[in-house]
Amino acid sequence: MAKTASEIRIVVASDTHLMAPELVISGGAAIDNYVARDMRMIALSDDIMGAWVQDVIARHPQLVLLTGDLTKDGERASHQRMAGHLSHLEQAGIKVLVIPGNHDISNPNAVLFDGASIRPAPTVTRDEFASIYADYGYRGTLRDTASLSYVAEPVDGLVVIGIDSNLDRDNRLTARGDSADVYHNGGRVAASTLQWIADRAGEAHAQGKQVMAMMHHHAVEHFDGEQSLLPRYVVENANVLRSSLMASGVHNIFTGHLHVSDVARHIADGDSITEVATGSLITYPFAYREINVAPTGQVTITTHQLSASTLAPDLQALGREKINRAAPHVIDMVANRLWKKLGQNGAKIASQLSLMGQGNASLPADEASLRKMLHQHFGDIASGALLAFCNGNENGDIVAQSQQRVNDLIAHVLPNADDNVRNFLCSALWERVEPMVRSLLEDKNQVGTPAERTVDDLTPTPFTL
Repeated sequence: MAKTASEIRIVVASDTHLMAPELVISGGAAIDNYVARDMRMIALSDDIMGAWVQDVIARHPQLVLLTGDLTKDGERASHQRMAGHLSHLEQAGIKVLVIPGNHDISNPNAVLFDGASIRPAPTVTRDEFASIYADYGYRGTLRDTASLSYVAEPVDGLVVIGIDSNLDRDNRLTARGDSADVYHNGGRVAASTLQWIADRAGEAHAQGKQVMAMMHHHAVEHFDGEQSLLPRYVVENANVLRSSLMASGVHNIFTGHLHVSDVARHIADGDSITEVATGSLITYPFAYREINVAPTGQVTITTHQLSASTLAPDLQALGREKINRAAPHVIDMVANRLWKKLGQNGAKIASQLSLMGQGNASLPADEASLRKMLHQHFGDIASGALLAFCNGNENGDIVAQSQQRVNDLIAHVLPNADDNVRNFLCSALWERVEPMVRSLLEDKNQVGTPAERTVDDLTPTPFTL
C-alpha cells in the first residue's frame, strides 16, 4: 500500500461563486431581483470568501482544493478577485489547487448590474483561466493537452488529479460575436482524457504514491435517481469514468456542483470509489471539509461550517432564512419539470385516472394549476426538507410526512375514487418515489436493494485511498 511520510491535512471547498463587487455598478432592481430568487448568498460572496480564507489560515493545512464554480458566472473580474484571495493562502505557506466548474469559462451569463439593467461582463477563455490560476494547478504540473485536467504532487507522496469535466467549449456568447447565447452546465470526460488520467494514475502508483482526484461534476449518484432527475449533475459517461478510475487505482474523488455536502460510495466487482461532494461555501450551512490522510492512506473527514463574516455576524441565521424563502421557488421548478412531462402524456393520464376515479379526475389544467396543487400539499414541509438536505445529515421524519402528502395528493386528484383504488395508487406512487425520498433524506444509496447502505455525509467512517 502506498504511504506518505507523515499525516497530510487538506481543506476542500466548492462552489464559492465569487462575484467581484465591481460587477454591481449601481444597486437597483437588476441585482435585487437576481439575489431574491437565489439560495446562494451571492451579494456576500466576496465577504464570505475573505472570512473563509482567514479560517483556513488559522487551521493551516498543507493543501487546499477548490472543486469548481469558483465564480458567479465566469466574469474575468471575479476570477481576478478569486486569485487575489487565494494569494493570501499561498503567502501563508498553504498550497492551493483549483479546477474549473461549469460556471467558470465562456459563460454568457456573466453580466454587470447597473440599476434596473444588465449588460455583458468580460468573461475568460480556457487559456485565460489557466493563466489566472497558473500558481494554483496550471504551472509546473503535468497537463492534459485535450482539457484543463492536470496532475500535481503538492505534497511529497500525494498525487492529485484535477479532472476537467466541463462542456464550455460548446458555449456561445453574443458578446463575442456568436449568433446566440448558449450555456452548458452538464459534464463529460473525453475518452482521450480518461486514458491520460489512467496512465498518470498508474505511473503514480508504480512509484508508491497515494492518488486522489477532484472534479466539479459527479461520477457517483448522491441520491437514487440523480442521473435521471438531474442529468446535468452527473457526468454523461459516469459508468465509464468510475470503471476507469477504479481500474487505475483511484478510489477517492472530491466534487461539488450540487451545493450539498454528501458522501456516496459506488461498489462494483469487489472494488469501490468514494465520492465526497462538498456544498457551496456561500450557501447555508456554509460548509467546507477538512481531510486528514494518514501515512497508511486512511482518510478521515470533518465538516466545518462558517458561522460569521465581517458583514454577516450571524451568517447561519441569514442562510437559513434564505433557504426558507427559496423553498417555494423550488416547488415551482419541480412543477415546471413535471408539467413538461405531463404535457406529453396528459390526455392519456387523464383518461386512465378518470376510469379509476369513477369518471372524475381533478387533474391540473395548466402549469399554474399544478404549481398551486403542489404548494397546497407540499408547501408546509418544503423548507424543512430543503434545510435538512442542505445540512448534509438529513431528517428521516420528513420521509413519513412526504408519504402522507403523496396520499393527500392522490385524494385531491381522485376525490370520488374507491378507497381500494386510492390505496392502490398511493402505494404504487410511493413505491416509485420512496427510494429517491429516502435516499435524499436518510443518507442512503441504492435503497431497497441488497446493496443498500448508509454513509454519514458529514463525518463518514474513515476509508482508505
